[in-house]
Amino acid sequence: MSATGPSTAIQEILYGFIMALILVTATRVSSQPIQPTHFMLMVTGMIATWGAIDGIIFYFLGVCNQLRHFRLIRNDYGLDREARIQMMMDELSATPVDALDPEDQRAICESILDKRLEDVVAVK
Repeated sequence: MSATGPSTAIQEILYGFIMALILVTATRVSSQPIQPTHFMLMVTGMIATWGAIDGIIFYFLGVCNQLRHFRLIRNDYGLDREARIQMMMDELSATPVDALDPEDQRAICESILDKRLEDVVAVK
């Protein structure tokens, strides 16, 4: 989970659940005769539903991740600096920063914690 992050893990769990629902629906449909137009309508509905869910999940998880990063940098969690640096390093796994030497990764995280945050009303 450290390489994917909690948002991707939640996303994959939800996708697995949705796939199971689609499989159950397809099994029920295949056991009964269905008109081609009804089948195409059902497939189009599933594709539209999947697209809407994808859009909502990507937006929601992006906003949640940004809020979590703001809180981590501001230290809303009341953690010591070392714990915040370690959490930041975990957050940066599977990014280009992960390819750097651990000392350079740490220096980047320390630098981020020392920077000013943008003024965003939604995260206050």
